Amino acid sequence: MMNIAKAVAEEQGYEVVKIKRTKWGKEDFFGCADLIICNKFAIKLIGVTSKSNISRVRKRFENFNNHPACVKKEIWYYDKQGKWFIESRSPENDNIIRVKNLK
Repeated sequence: MMNIAKAVAEEQGYEVVKIKRTKWGKEDFFGCADLIICNKFAIKLIGVTSKSNISRVRKRFENFNNHPACVKKEIWYYDKQGKWFIESRSPENDNIIRVKNLK
């Protein structure tokens, strides 16, 4: 599913850096993000997950203190029907700002 999220971000004009897999599993960026996407306006940390696993990703984002260069944290998740959603989070207090359809 991460490849789908990467492709969508690239379609929207973002440069994308994806986590690398090692023989021990995957290494998240800053312990919480699967993708870092950026364009000339924003740098975003993206967590990619399923709706059933979203609480784990939320906890990781809550435990991460924002890097000064990061303006947004988003969780991109999909439901059982394959619909994708974006949950945007406030950089100041990590509250959910909005949820919208990805496609």
